[in-house]
Amino acid sequence: MVSFFLGCEKENAEIPEACFTYRSSFNPINGPLPVVDTIRFENCSNNATSYLWNFGDGSTSTETNPMHIYSQGTPAIVSLTAFNGDKSDVLTDTIYDWAVVYKPNIYLYPKENMNICINLSFPKGGNVIESIPEYHNGWCVNVTSDGKIDNEFDYLFYESAQPNIWQRTNGWCMEQSKLESFFKSDMANRGFAQNEIDDFIEYWIPLMNEFPFYTIFPQTKEAINRVIAVDFSVQPDVFYRLFYCVKGSQTSVNLDEPFYTPFTRNGFTAVEWGVVMD
Repeated sequence: MVSFFLGCEKENAEIPEACFTYRSSFNPINGPLPVVDTIRFENCSNNATSYLWNFGDGSTSTETNPMHIYSQGTPAIVSLTAFNGDKSDVLTDTIYDWAVVYKPNIYLYPKENMNICINLSFPKGGNVIESIPEYHNGWCVNVTSDGKIDNEFDYLFYESAQPNIWQRTNGWCMEQSKLESFFKSDMANRGFAQNEIDDFIEYWIPLMNEFPFYTIFPQTKEAINRVIAVDFSVQPDVFYRLFYCVKGSQTSVNLDEPFYTPFTRNGFTAVEWGVVMD
């Protein structure tokens, strides 16, 4: 008896799983933000034999790891279809434009004097554009138990440009006259110390005076880590990060207030605050 198996390879093909990551090339033109976004895509799909990319601007590619230039800028919705025989899987993601995070301050409070190195990285592309002390390829500093850095600085300061992946759904809308009391209360409730709050108020409140209202969207550590990662040679017991996205408004806006859990200082503690001005 003769048996015939037709289309066996196609029927037994494993189900593909589409997966990709991307990085934006940082090449500033006329300032800290790039005019043209060059995106390098890295394909991490499983069980796939061919691919179709749709870059969201009318362009496509069948390369495994393509590079694409968005001449009209971003955001754009990208899709990757992974094929294996007659089976396929699709993954979509949004490629964002760029934003500057202004004046993040990193405060360090070790239990005892220590030498420590801190490195910043940008998982989706980006770069440090300002820093004190000079960042170069990282900071390697001496920190005392009361937070003094190299006997000169109270915090590590930097500014950076990276993809504009910040939530602008949950937040508050505040009258300009109430901003100072709001930030003092919100930061204290989260667990920031008085010196950290004072530094924020002294720098930022004078700069928020052009509009009668301001929308404020807090960014959690999880959201910040997606675009700005911090690596410590000695890992803190506690590392709390908070950025505010702030935008002036002529009118009041109704927003859903966010929920958060305050942090507790325990052992070697590091904290960071920063602002994205829309």
